[in-house]
Amino acid sequence: MAKVTRKDMFEGIKATLVENFEADEIAEYVEFLDKELDAIAERARKEAEKRAEKKAAGDELKDAVKNVIEAAGAPIFPEDIAEKLIENFPEVTKAKVINRASALVKAGEIDKTEIKVDKNKRVAYAPAGYVDAAAEGDAE
Repeated sequence: MAKVTRKDMFEGIKATLVENFEADEIAEYVEFLDKELDAIAERARKEAEKRAEKKAAGDELKDAVKNVIEAAGAPIFPEDIAEKLIENFPEVTKAKVINRASALVKAGEIDKTEIKVDKNKRVAYAPAGYVDAAAEGDAE
């Protein structure tokens, strides 16, 4: 059975009332249900606006992450990207940078690489098509 929403419930009640009773007997109930349905529609509209604003803000951050990586011209760690963006995006965190960078990697706009630091491998992001000259020399 499909989930019944508040909107579905109110519409069903209203339809049942209208079909089975005289208009003057149920006017107050129909008016109440109409107000509730309008309130539900208004909340949905506001939520859609908020989602659109968040998406737009996320896109701005995504573009900024890409610009920092391309400006670096070499692999750069997520925390370093966040540090460079903190002035323009005070809410930026390493996790947000990784999220946006992962989306850019999936889109093929940047590359993800691992760099060995103190016997540990760390993830870094590089401009698309970046080739490490030292690594290329090792391969030969």
